[in-house]
Amino acid sequence: MRRCATLAAVILAVGCHPDDGDSETATPFQTRTSAITIDVPGDFDTLDDAAAAAGAGDEIVLGEGVHEARVILGTAVHLRGAGIGRTEIRGLVGVGRGVDATFSDLSFVGEGRGWAVGGFASGAITVERCEIRGYEEGVSIGAPQRPLVVRDSRIVGNVHGIVVSSAEGLLANNEILNNTRSGIRVVGASALQIVHNTLVGNAFNAGDDDTVGALAFEVTNGSLGRNNIIVGNHIGLNCLDCGDVLDHNAVWGNIQDYVGSAAAHATDVRVDPRFVDPARWGAASP
Repeated sequence: MRRCATLAAVILAVGCHPDDGDSETATPFQTRTSAITIDVPGDFDTLDDAAAAAGAGDEIVLGEGVHEARVILGTAVHLRGAGIGRTEIRGLVGVGRGVDATFSDLSFVGEGRGWAVGGFASGAITVERCEIRGYEEGVSIGAPQRPLVVRDSRIVGNVHGIVVSSAEGLLANNEILNNTRSGIRVVGASALQIVHNTLVGNAFNAGDDDTVGALAFEVTNGSLGRNNIIVGNHIGLNCLDCGDVLDHNAVWGNIQDYVGSAAAHATDVRVDPRFVDPARWGAASP
């Protein structure tokens, strides 16, 4: 942390003048009266140090380049980058129990292990305009106390793209591509709106796992899967005990379109519509 030298000098100065007991010097991070913006590497050299200094409601802005991280967020923050491909996090970011967190305009790159964004019994988590690739589980959220939102993001080349357990929230307008076992995997009693996502190239290394697929449900949930494009996967829709509302999806060209208790709905598009003009996709299209 760049402020260490200054802080050390202040501590030494106070120690050399014991009669000046009323003289105290504090950093802006200690004297704040409201949420602030923390720049990395402007204010701190690393994301880990910035997260340790952050207070509730702060925004941590990561500059362009690569940032190594292995941190658990203990207070509500917004972690923002300069855009996909411009700000890259290598490592993992966990969200503490009951803590709200927002992640935007970031690339996360893993080494086949762990997760990019994860938490158990966290607060509200929002992931938007991010790319996540190369993890065991790209987004891994269990029993959050408030809704999960993942939108306008690319979840690419993980083992499992998004794994959600016992949660409610929104997964919308994402590209879920080339995740080897599952694109979106829902376990536990959840109430998710899974809408307007594109799922392609998933589940080609499914093994003997029963709950894999582009969109896979382990148990009966209260979720909604609608207006998704599910094309070119090994397994398209997979439900062990499907009690969810799954309709108006475009499901074709998978090695297996429907598995388990999943079945084609009368409103599903079952063949390639071969649209010549992409403008023919309307506002209610996948």
